[in-house]
Amino acid sequence: MFRGALFALAVSAAPVLAEPRIYEDLKFYTVTGDSFADLRQQMARRGPNGFWGYTKWWIEWSARCEVQVEVTIQMPRLDPRAPLSAKERRIWDQMFDALMRHERLHAAHGIA
Repeated sequence: MFRGALFALAVSAAPVLAEPRIYEDLKFYTVTGDSFADLRQQMARRGPNGFWGYTKWWIEWSARCEVQVEVTIQMPRLDPRAPLSAKERRIWDQMFDALMRHERLHAAHGIA
């Protein structure tokens, strides 16, 4: 009987792996300019904490082992009226995609 109680206690105390609830908030700040150099300057000035993009995450858990991860990603948004050439818009799109991938890696780190 005593061994059965110890086994039941050991099984109930075993770690349980549960997926966290993930909440993501994507925020933008607007930049505009006549050239990519103008956009870089604005991102340096307007970007969160001096960065072009920024990700922060916060983890909370309960006594019942419920885990919640809150992720906020801040990214630049190009004003659609920005008078950029087609080449500069392609550069912008490539930069934005690379920056988003980078910020999502920060988010994945928090979730992991």
